[in-house]
Amino acid sequence: MAFTNAAEKWEEIGEKKCTRCYQTKSLDHFTVRKSGARKGHPMSYCKECRVKREKQRYNNQTYERVYRPYILKSKYGITVDDYKEMLEQQGGKCAICGTDDGKSAKNTKTFSVDHCHDTGRVRGLLCNNCNRGIGLLGDNPETLNRAINYLEGKLQK
Repeated sequence: MAFTNAAEKWEEIGEKKCTRCYQTKSLDHFTVRKSGARKGHPMSYCKECRVKREKQRYNNQTYERVYRPYILKSKYGITVDDYKEMLEQQGGKCAICGTDDGKSAKNTKTFSVDHCHDTGRVRGLLCNNCNRGIGLLGDNPETLNRAINYLEGKLQK
């Protein structure tokens, strides 16, 4: 039988063997790719194994030891020592609001590395709220000044 797309093929087959737990399961136990060259194909391992793998991969110790240094170097061009030095220069606080609560999404005490998206230059370390705030305002000083004027009741109509 000729199939017109991957979804039809896998619907006909109806099951797949997980490459991690080696159990054959129905396709509803697998995430189906939504884009790319293998669009419509199920992932190689089941949802249950995928969750276990992600939890192992991103536990706090592994994150701090392996992923954090890699991200700092590859994305921002700084080392963990550079990060620690910047944080020390800022007194262990956010460069904008001064909070010392730098919890990230992974619940580790870290601050976001704020950088210019055009030049890649690192500006400082910010708490999640300040980093998201200036990002949502487009890193645009004019927009930020208008927001300040608005908050102070000075916005001209």
